[in-house]
Amino acid sequence: MGTGPDLDPDLLAAFPEGCRHLAYLQSRIGYPVKPDMPGLTGLAGPEVEALYARGAAWLDGSASPLR
Repeated sequence: MGTGPDLDPDLLAAFPEGCRHLAYLQSRIGYPVKPDMPGLTGLAGPEVEALYARGAAWLDGSASPLR
């Protein structure tokens, strides 16, 4: 079996665990990555609660998941 790619461990660690590898790749090809995206495990707070509330409203029939 071959070896994996060489990743910058400091840059990789700068992103939330749930999207770490995607954010890493996006940042390496020049896309801006929001540094304050809420994680969904082990975290609580208004950002995560708002995210879940928007999702629940959308599932309940809201016209937009952003409301």
